[in-house]
Amino acid sequence: ESERGQGRLLQAHDLVLPHGCNAALQLEIRRGQRIAVVGDNGSGKSTLLRVLAGQLAARSGQVQRHAPLALLDQQLLGLAGEQSILDAVRAANPAADAGELRTRLALLGLDAQRVQRPASSLSDGERVKGALASVLYADPAPQLLLLDEPGNALDLAALQALEELLAAWPGALLMVSHDTHLLQALRPTQVLQVGDAGWRWRDAL
Repeated sequence: ESERGQGRLLQAHDLVLPHGCNAALQLEIRRGQRIAVVGDNGSGKSTLLRVLAGQLAARSGQVQRHAPLALLDQQLLGLAGEQSILDAVRAANPAADAGELRTRLALLGLDAQRVQRPASSLSDGERVKGALASVLYADPAPQLLLLDEPGNALDLAALQALEELLAAWPGALLMVSHDTHLLQALRPTQVLQVGDAGWRWRDAL
């Protein structure tokens, strides 16, 4: 059976981060896994996501990506300026039918007027939904989402929008957050803890 057939989305072998925790990590992410990453500041949680996404080089070890993935961090969640949500989503999926994209955005609670307004004129919650939509409806669609402190600097409505979208997301997830409530909303199947002693798997938060 092929790698893809076994549901493997990503594997990391003997992965040592460029900074943070010095211990090697073995990681395999499969379909349906929802992993919460917890640990002290400076231990390398955000660095791990950037290495897995290919934005940073590891000190040693290797990462194999078997499926499209997307990294969502605070910068991306802050869709900014004059760009509209519809622009952002269409840029991520140029071939998609505009009417179908509008329908999908309407299901997220983003009506036809809102999706065409500059992002800077929208609420935090609307911008978060728009940023997530530009990732979830991209082509190719990601099968693995890496989320780096997505709840930072969001108002309550935006956090609720984020929780609902994550709860409904059918793909695999790996999320770094200090917000226990947000991590619980993710309904993690595993918890990866990092600290001075290295990486450790736990069953619950």
